[in-house]
Amino acid sequence: MRRKIGFMILLAAVCGLVAQAEVTTTIVSSADTGIRSATATYGADTYMYIYGASSTYYMGYVRFDLRGLSISTVLDASLKMTVSGGAPRNDGLVTGRYGLHGLNNVAGNTPQDWDEATLNQSNTGLEVNWSASGGTLDLARLTNLDSDDTTGTTETIVYAPGGNYTAGSTITTTGAPLVSFLQSRVNDNGLVTFIIRQDASGARGYGLATKENATVEYRPVLTITYIPGGASNPQPEDKAIVNKDLLTTLSWNLNQPGIGKCDVYLGKEPNLLTMDKITLSPAGSSVAINDFPHFHTPLNPGTYYWRVDCYIGNPLPSEPNLPGQFWSFTATSTPVVTQQTSPAKQSKFDGKGETAEFTVALSSATPITYAWYRSVDNANNTDADDVLVGTNSATLTLTNVTTADEGYYYCKATNPGETRTNPARLSIKRLMAHWKLDGNAADASGSNQNGTLFGDPVFAAGVNDKTGQAMVFDGVNDYIREPNSFEDFTPGVTISVWAKPTAAGSWARFLDFGNYDGTTYSDIIYLSRNGTSNNLSFTVYGGTAGTTITANSAITLNEWQMFVATMDDQGNVVLYKNGLPIQTGTITQTPAIVTRTSNFIGKSNWSADALYAGSMDDIRLYNYALTADNVADMYADIAGNFCRTRPAYDWDGNCKVDIGDFAIFAAQWLTCGMYPECP
Repeated sequence: MRRKIGFMILLAAVCGLVAQAEVTTTIVSSADTGIRSATATYGADTYMYIYGASSTYYMGYVRFDLRGLSISTVLDASLKMTVSGGAPRNDGLVTGRYGLHGLNNVAGNTPQDWDEATLNQSNTGLEVNWSASGGTLDLARLTNLDSDDTTGTTETIVYAPGGNYTAGSTITTTGAPLVSFLQSRVNDNGLVTFIIRQDASGARGYGLATKENATVEYRPVLTITYIPGGASNPQPEDKAIVNKDLLTTLSWNLNQPGIGKCDVYLGKEPNLLTMDKITLSPAGSSVAINDFPHFHTPLNPGTYYWRVDCYIGNPLPSEPNLPGQFWSFTATSTPVVTQQTSPAKQSKFDGKGETAEFTVALSSATPITYAWYRSVDNANNTDADDVLVGTNSATLTLTNVTTADEGYYYCKATNPGETRTNPARLSIKRLMAHWKLDGNAADASGSNQNGTLFGDPVFAAGVNDKTGQAMVFDGVNDYIREPNSFEDFTPGVTISVWAKPTAAGSWARFLDFGNYDGTTYSDIIYLSRNGTSNNLSFTVYGGTAGTTITANSAITLNEWQMFVATMDDQGNVVLYKNGLPIQTGTITQTPAIVTRTSNFIGKSNWSADALYAGSMDDIRLYNYALTADNVADMYADIAGNFCRTRPAYDWDGNCKVDIGDFAIFAAQWLTCGMYPECP
């Protein structure tokens, strides 16, 4: 196929046309998600779980955005997906288990601009019937790109060291059907969605990396070779919302030297036969809207389509040989947002006299009236939960913020048309809970996060007289269940616990907070023993994928010790023992803002893990990262003075340089190591 196209280009050059230069580029997916549930979403996961059995199918949706490439003709392409590892099943990747299909843009299908944060089985289109055998594809609505169906594509698998189930193994699809499908998407709106299904018999599954994967080379990539169109960088931008009273000109960039002429189209629908046309000869890069026969400024409110087709060659051809794609914009009299609510998120301390500030920038030909709202949910169109908190300014200032101010904020601008900005998050940093375990599981923080005791708990003497009692867990049926809560860890997290374990139960938990619906574990944060070792592990899930940071040889049996795990808003983790840092690391997952309903002390969300055996005392949970000084102070408040920084000349090990160290030094006074003799 490539040879034929290349020959045609060469023939055109011989006949007097200018052969257009090919461009090859590689892009990463713009959206990707696993579809596994009618309620849960997995757009933030680092992998999509591809699974197939007789009555259950989990599929992957992957989208690439070609709109910014200004493609005229697609010449060649390859799609590469990479095994991620870490999925519930990690079976070997073979071509029979990888069914690739292109999503056609037909009525009833999932829109090409689907949102990975919300897409699940409840809102996909007619291309999948989830009630038929757990997920049946309607091939009439798709372009079949599965090589096992003799479609003409080729699938090439390269296994990573370790075999076909190993992370880093890749499967790459090439061939004329892929090129044709991409051309059809370029000719439409430039958004390309692939659907991946496990088609082999038997219950088999594997993970494919998403754009969120921490290993950059694992992310989905589409490599495409094409002849660029004549025009790019449209102004207004494609699908932009613009103020009709300020828009007077359409402009673009010319992609290649030697373009001699351009046809510019403008209309109310993407149909060249009904659109107004202006020819620019010689070629130009802008046109006034008033130059079109049937349009004048200001435009009427509505959606408009436009396109630039160009001619290149000597002599110029009779038809444009650099055809463009349809762009659109919406003209409105309402205020146009030029900067969304900023910053998109911020965090402040509870009751510490701090100030939070949000700003917005809008464009309008008439005066704007501003109204600011606080919302419980991350939405600007659910008025029932919204509270008016500010008016008549593009800036909202909140002084002396407290937990009552936590939420999402957006601005409603009117002139008298109305525009609403995207919500921005204000998180309040605080001690979320403090369980002293003095004879009960009550919360001493004032947040009313009181736990419920299970089993036959016993309370005994705690760390010392400063902490009161501790709870003794028998490792059989004793644990604490905490209430549904603990939503926002956007600023970070700190877990602190005094522990005296008496057994090395496998993955025994100090604390485990998250969600489990009987099938899927998600949004979990836990501090635990690593297996049956004496290593301490801290794990954070973003959605259904998690990362663990482990400190080796940290846990001692039958001895009181204080463990602290902190993670800041950038994912930087520090693990501490007895006031001192013992391990650092980075977690890429961001904890979702979601109510956690499966929250335990001394028990895991995974039933196979052991219950904790031993004592625990003075457990604290914060939604931000304590500093090293904070941790040291917290340890010293209970344990008393401790050696945090040992002086260089502390030879007797008492954490200070004193007469004892001088005595050691003096005992070695004039000791000589010279050879052959000391002077």
